[in-house]
Amino acid sequence: MRPLAEFYGCKIISNRVVFVLDTSASMRGDKIKQLKQNMNLTLQTLPRHLKFNVVDFGGVVNVM
Repeated sequence: MRPLAEFYGCKIISNRVVFVLDTSASMRGDKIKQLKQNMNLTLQTLPRHLKFNVVDFGGVVNVM
């Protein structure tokens, strides 16, 4: 099966994806920068038909 996109090197093969992102204090500095860069790159390369959601947790869980 051909991947539709990648996130941190993990191949996305489904047309429905949930990104669970750690934005807690432990992600300060380079870690959060890297997360933002990876999310931006992944979102730019996702096919239009792919449906996704984002779950952010940094103390409080936010489903977007």
